[in-house]
Formats: sequence, C-alpha cells, structure tokens
Amino acid sequence: MSDDSDGGSSSETSSNSSGDICGRSEDDENSLLVKAVVWMLLTPLVVVIGAALAAGALAVHYFNELSDAQRLAGLAAGSELVQEVRADVVSPENEGRLVYLTGQAVARGTVTDPEFGVSAEGVQLRRSVQMYQWAERVSERVTSRENGSEDRVKEYDYVQRWSERWIDSSAFRGAEPKRNPPSMPYESATLLLRDVRVGAFRLNERQVMRVGTREDVDVSAMGNHPKVRDGTLKIANGEFYVGRNPAAPEVGDLRISYSMWRPGPVSILARQAGVSFEPFDGWSELHAGALPSFDQAVADLMSRRTLLGSFFTEIDELRNGAVSKEEMFSTASRDRTLATWGLRAAATLVLIIGLQLLVWPFKILLSLIPPLRRLFALARGYLSVRAGLALSVIICSYMQFSPRTMLDTSAVRLFPQLALIGLFFY
Repeated sequence: MSDDSDGGSSSETSSNSSGDICGRSEDDENSLLVKAVVWMLLTPLVVVIGAALAAGALAVHYFNELSDAQRLAGLAAGSELVQEVRADVVSPENEGRLVYLTGQAVARGTVTDPEFGVSAEGVQLRRSVQMYQWAERVSERVTSRENGSEDRVKEYDYVQRWSERWIDSSAFRGAEPKRNPPSMPYESATLLLRDVRVGAFRLNERQVMRVGTREDVDVSAMGNHPKVRDGTLKIANGEFYVGRNPAAPEVGDLRISYSMWRPGPVSILARQAGVSFEPFDGWSELHAGALPSFDQAVADLMSRRTLLGSFFTEIDELRNGAVSKEEMFSTASRDRTLATWGLRAAATLVLIIGLQLLVWPFKILLSLIPPLRRLFALARGYLSVRAGLALSVIICSYMQFSPRTMLDTSAVRLFPQLALIGLFFY
C-alpha cells in the first residue's frame, strides 16, 4: 500500500538576473551593443505579434457586438412568432414554426451500461471511473543574492489522489518521480435513452441531455454480478471497486460510480420538426421576411454572418418544470448575455496585451537612456490600459447601439456621447 507520506520531493535551481533582458546577465544588459542587437532582431516580430493581437481583438469585438444585436432581434422575432401548442397532439399546420409547450417527460424503456450491466429507469445514465494515482505539484522559491541576481528553485512534490483523468507520470520532472499505470482500463461514459416522449412528441438528443434531475445509483444490490462473484469487482459504499482494499487504496485502484437523470415535467421552446424538435433560427426567419413588422434594415442586419454562426440567434430551450414562455425567452437572453460579456472581457484583455507589445520596442530604445527607462515603463502600462479600454468602449458602444437603430432610430444619437466617453478614458 502507498499513502501520501510516500510522496517525494526534489528541486532544481536556476539563476536569473533581476534586471536582465531576454535572459541575458546584468553585465550584458548594461552593454549598449547588446541592447541595440536585441532591439533590431526582436522589434519586427514583437510589433507583428502586437498588431495581430490588437487587430484580432478589435475583430472579435465587432463580431461579438454584431452577434448581440442579432440575438436581440432574433429573440424579439421569436416572441412574436411563437405558437403555444398542446403536448398530446402534433398539428401539421405548426410544422416549421416556433412552438411552446409543457408536459411530462416519459422514458420509454431503460438505459443500460453494457460494460457492467447497470440499468436505470431514467433518460440518462453516467458512469464515472476514477483511478488512484500519483500527481505532481510544482512550487517555486525565489531568493536574492547580494549582487542583485536571483536564484529560482523549483520543487517537485508528489501526492496520491483520485482522478477521473489519467495522469501521465512520464512527464514528471522530479529526481525520483513516481509511476502511474500506463492507462485506465475503463473510461467514464454517458449513455442516453433514445426514446423520450413529451405527450405525442419525441425529444431530440440535445434535449434529452437536459431533461431530469440527477440521482445517484446504488449498485449494492448487484452482488450476483459475475465480476463480483469472481472477485474482479468489489462493492463498497454503493460503488464498484477494483483493488484489494477499498479502505486502503493503492495506486492503480479504481472506483466506479453511477448516476441517473429521472424525467419530470418540462417546458420546451423550439421549432416543430415532424414529431420532434430542432433549433429555431430567428435570424433566418427575419431574413426571409417571415415577420413583416420588422423592416428591411433588420433583415440586412440578420443576414450578416458572425464568427459564432447562428449560436446567438438559435432558440432551442428546454427547462425542467413548468416555465412560462416569457420566462424562457428571458432566460435565453440572459444565458447569451453572459457569453457576450465573456467575449468582451477576453477581447479587451487581448487588446491591452497587443498594445503593450506594440510599444515594447520603444522601451528597449529608451532603456539606452537610464533616467527615462523607469518613467517610460510606468507610462507604457498606463497608456496601453487606457487605450485598450478606450477602444473597447468605443467599439462596444457603437456596435451595441448602432445596429439597434434599426429597431429604434433614436438610439443613434447616443453614439457621439459614448464615443466622447471613450476618448475621455483614453
């Protein structure tokens, strides 16, 4: 048996000058010739990378805001086109339309794991396999020498833990690294029931994955399983166990647990496709002129492809429980708003990094004049952050409101003020 006290540790040391440039020593840094060579060699590459990052971030801002505008228009179109239908009847006249219904989800049959023969009367069965393994932890200590240089010491520590992911011990870097088994004999898996109904409708695979509430499956009653009888498997705490002693796990031991999703009442907002459903794309409907109350300018907006395709404009909602269609539209809008803001934050960060790289050559050039070096370092960070935020504010403001002028023409008057706010931050 192995335990955490068996874990080992090792270290390696490297030196780094506190004022180095590109890994050179402090003496080299003070050489004007070295600085000039570094500046000439790296400037083109750094500028190209910085420009690429900045341009990419601006493009992401543009398409992200365009997608957000399309999302608003698509949801607005869906709220006007939606048809509330009964779950027990499939009406041919609603074919291809956006429909809303509520009803009880029913599992037609059982879902079974063929590997171990575990069955459940649910819509989904998940097998979770964990292996007891060595894991490497890396820490770093930095110590300063009297001459101003630094010693960086990496320390490697090893602990044992349960992991659903196989840990490749061949990548361990310690002096005496531990070893894990070369692979996991069984993998985690999710199995879906193919026939799940809500009244007369059959749910598609994406919908089945969202149905029901999770429950643990206890395998204690499977004592007659062939692999239990021959000793390959043990049963402990309602789970299968592969190993000598569940109370004292060793590296390579497995524990296999199950969970199921039991169906209940659901609410659906999607396009009717035969006796099933598919995503409703408000973008396509508006572009095809399905809603006359939206003018051609909106249709032109919806015709522009974005980096995320129709992700923001598709309506394919399933919620557990009886949820009103108004609440489902609100939830769909909120979910996509979180994605929009995530992309805004990421693009702004990349833009700031790109601007920092663009001014990096000036840092090297001005470092030839020591009094200006520290002042420029402070100004570079300040200006890059301000410029990045300013450009992000301007682009987000424009794209957030200008496309929406197609829905509300008075909003265009907000852009000059928002642009001035962005310039003020700069």
